[in-house]
Amino acid sequence: MANPAFYWYPDASGSLETVTLAKSLSDLHESTGRARVTSYAGDGSARTATWNGTRSVRIVLERGLSAANVRNLLAMENHMQRGGLVGFARDPAKLYCAYAGGRVLRGDTIFYGAGNLFATWNAGTLASGDEVVMESANPSWRSEANTISSVSGTQITLAAGIIYPAGVEVMLRHRDFYPALRMADDQVGRPMLTTEHRIAWTLDVTLDVCPEIITAGVDGVYGDALVSFGLASTTSPSRSGALSLDALLGATSPGDAAGGTVSTRTYKIVHGGPR
Repeated sequence: MANPAFYWYPDASGSLETVTLAKSLSDLHESTGRARVTSYAGDGSARTATWNGTRSVRIVLERGLSAANVRNLLAMENHMQRGGLVGFARDPAKLYCAYAGGRVLRGDTIFYGAGNLFATWNAGTLASGDEVVMESANPSWRSEANTISSVSGTQITLAAGIIYPAGVEVMLRHRDFYPALRMADDQVGRPMLTTEHRIAWTLDVTLDVCPEIITAGVDGVYGDALVSFGLASTTSPSRSGALSLDALLGATSPGDAAGGTVSTRTYKIVHGGPR
């Protein structure tokens, strides 16, 4: 297993920054939520209205950061405090995220994907026994886990049938790869790095998953999955069609006075309720 890594873009048209941690994580913990309201009738029966789902990820590495890690993570923290996005892979060798190439139906055991859209970050691959997560877009945001039986090109055979029918707006990713994360408002000002006399450093940060990444890979008009985002790599800055993660999702482009390069592609907007 390769060491965990963060991926981020300092500006909307620059090359990718990668922060590879010096050792394996101490803990990786997920929590999920849902914006919902339940109303009750006089007879006690209930009706529930739901809006967007949420997922947050707590990433912890205790007393194991290198001096270079500390410097680079402080720069990345500044980026996130200004609204910038990051990606994270617990094992970059498994950095894999694909979008459905057709409709996803209940009971299907084959996922026909459109290829790894984040291969410019690291050419991760899936293999038999790997755990994956499939997610649909908000406001429903259905999510389920499965394991890989076999992989043939972009065709992924699952060990069990799919539980939720989800149409075409479906993302499949390795369980421990999060392609788009943001710092929640209540985390700003809470240091993600702590130290013992500047000798041993600990990373402890909780980030929110960006649900809009699920629809960013689907054409809003025809429902076709994209083959490539055109995200810039570490060696290909500011080329034609190259986007940062922030520009792709329409997030703030911190540090870019000119506003950066914004995609002209039109995406379907999925409306949700309050967080």
